[in-house]
Amino acid sequence: MLYIIDCIVAFIIFMDTNFLSVIPVGDFTYSVMGYKNKVLLTIICVLMFVFSLLYRSYYRKKITYNFSGFILLLVGITIVLTIYSAEIYDQSITAGFKMSYYFMIPLIYYLFTLYFSTPNRVKYFTNLMVFMGTIYSGIIILQVLLLKVSSIIFLNFNEQGLGLLEYRSYGIRLSKPADFITLSFLFTCLAIYSSSRKKNVLLYSAVFIQFIYISLVSMTRLSMIICVALFVLTMIFKTDLKSKIKSRVYVLLLLLIAGLFGGEIINNLLYGQQDRMNSALIRTDAIQYFRNQMFSHGVFGRGFPTDAKYYFFNHGPEGRFFTTDLGVYGFITIYGVAGIIIVMLLLYKLVQAYLRTRGDRYNRGMITLVLVYLLLSAPTLFLFDAQRILYLPILLSLIDMFILKANSSIELDKYSL
Repeated sequence: MLYIIDCIVAFIIFMDTNFLSVIPVGDFTYSVMGYKNKVLLTIICVLMFVFSLLYRSYYRKKITYNFSGFILLLVGITIVLTIYSAEIYDQSITAGFKMSYYFMIPLIYYLFTLYFSTPNRVKYFTNLMVFMGTIYSGIIILQVLLLKVSSIIFLNFNEQGLGLLEYRSYGIRLSKPADFITLSFLFTCLAIYSSSRKKNVLLYSAVFIQFIYISLVSMTRLSMIICVALFVLTMIFKTDLKSKIKSRVYVLLLLLIAGLFGGEIINNLLYGQQDRMNSALIRTDAIQYFRNQMFSHGVFGRGFPTDAKYYFFNHGPEGRFFTTDLGVYGFITIYGVAGIIIVMLLLYKLVQAYLRTRGDRYNRGMITLVLVYLLLSAPTLFLFDAQRILYLPILLSLIDMFILKANSSIELDKYSL
């Protein structure tokens, strides 16, 4: 049974990378498992939710789901809002569900919490994330280098893959994989924080490769900020303050990286300033546009009108506005007051989780890294968006495991699959 679950988990992660953008994906496949099309993933998550409940009931496993109330509230409100949208927009429930179905994905939280409570599964999953993120980064960096010296293309540059190749004044930009690789960077930092000295070289190499992609290829500013914050915090948590030698080595390492690549990163940021200013202006206009829809239906926001009938209503008069570009603000424009309640409940549960690790420096450090990632992602890379929503239940399940380790002397093998 555990082997089957391992395979399912690995397939989910591999699918989320769009098969590393190497394997060609047809139109039908993309329609069910593309960058923003999560039909197959949603089906798997719902089935795994049912499986986890049946498994827990049959074997009478006592697993504490600290975020269960939040998950069920999110899913319940989504179903109600989908039905309500069918009424107010004169559309079928099925049409509305095509816009909201991916909010069922967090139901896989129940499986991951059960899965992570099994011996060595957190380690297995962390290694999987580090490996996939590093390989994916390396493949993309290699492709960019080849494009600079030749016309060799081995990745999928189309709508079903990485998107159309973007040549900017400041270089080639490939931003789609940034979401996954930023998450992988988080798991690499968690691995560094908990690793032995023998593994540090490999993990620091992974950090280096992933950050090269984030800073020089994806050029996603918020991802860069998240990665720098995570790495600095990891060094602070891991370094023995009494060890001056260690501290100096880490400082020299950071200075070396800054010296080698700082100029190129700054150059990318400065010479891409016009493109970034245009993006900021579009976001500002989008905020103004969606603001009037935020509380337009009582406790609900704009809901889920279909693109087929309301494309320009959904995306503005020029079709340039997307709620996914607005982070937590975009989510609240859809859910309204109900969305604020959902976000506040999540924040309350996260603070509660942090406080429950009081007295355990190690697990509190691990949770802190996850919380930093979650909070810094909120402005524009919010984890409720379709392309990132899988990461939310994974991280909440991980927090559950840190709480369990911090507060229980019970052997984890009692929860084995």
